[in-house]
Amino acid sequence: MRLNNFIYKLKSFIISSRLTGKNTNTFDNNINYVCLVLINIGLGDAIMATSFLRMLKTLGVTTDVITTKKIVPILNNNKDIRHVIVGNEAIYKNKQQYDLVIDPYSHCSWYFTYKYLKILSRLDYTVVSGFNVKISNKYDDNYIPKDRNIHLTSYYQYILKKYWLEDSFPDNYIVNFSDETLGKANDWLSTLPDKTLKVAFCPFASTAQRSLSDNQINSILKYFAERNDISIILLLEKSKVASVDMQNNTYYFESPDFMSAAALIGLCDFIVSVDTSFVHIANSQNKPALVLYSSVYNDGYNTDVLCGPNYDNARQIVESSGVASMSADLIYNYINEELSKITITRI
Repeated sequence: MRLNNFIYKLKSFIISSRLTGKNTNTFDNNINYVCLVLINIGLGDAIMATSFLRMLKTLGVTTDVITTKKIVPILNNNKDIRHVIVGNEAIYKNKQQYDLVIDPYSHCSWYFTYKYLKILSRLDYTVVSGFNVKISNKYDDNYIPKDRNIHLTSYYQYILKKYWLEDSFPDNYIVNFSDETLGKANDWLSTLPDKTLKVAFCPFASTAQRSLSDNQINSILKYFAERNDISIILLLEKSKVASVDMQNNTYYFESPDFMSAAALIGLCDFIVSVDTSFVHIANSQNKPALVLYSSVYNDGYNTDVLCGPNYDNARQIVESSGVASMSADLIYNYINEELSKITITRI
């Protein structure tokens, strides 16, 4: 691991030599074309950028996003973006002149740094802004927060303030769904018992450290088994279903893709989720949610804060030793407390 880190650090300095360094010309803040680079990230990271993209559109800025294939569905129906560009697409042939390029994630590791610098070396731009970057002399602007207890969107707000003198910022993220995706999710939801509270349960993250255990999941479902006023919808990979003890009020949504599951979340009444991209989908739909975080650190930043739910309608519970160490009884009580606050009127 240390050898790989050294190799990518060396490669980063080599490729950085292709960059011109800080712009010494006077910059008049007349920014019309922006490129946001979102590579080597998760789905949730892309979702957290959408409120920023909306603000850029509101300010009359034309924005392109460079990303990877797995992120494309999140941004496909986003009207705030001109082009969603994957990898080595026409951006390198087109050679669009950007007034500002934004790099939110190269700080995460030397591997990330190398990948982002490689993109920058192929772009034509006036100014580049980064978030606590590792090779700062190649950036015109490097955002270094006063402390590390910040949400990622603080960087985006910083950019708006610095380059547009803009203080306002949307309360929620913006994720759009196609009519077909929404229709299919709604059709499936209509097969569940009528007049029940629809609860989306998302117990698994991309790592075991941030996920609930099978025992916790099964205990929680058993506690709620006698409730005929709720329908619990499991959102998880098909390979995980075999380990779940399904109850009479438990249902598995076999989603063909992430956006289908995300659309279903938008149609549910309440969300229970570990630290995963579904938290940020819940934010985009302003859904009542109970979210369970595990104090994972990324480049010294606690993701409880950096990637927290970031909206008033969510209650965040943090277990620093990992959510798998929480008792099922405790999680059940937290869920019950939040369910007692929800009143749904069906037409």
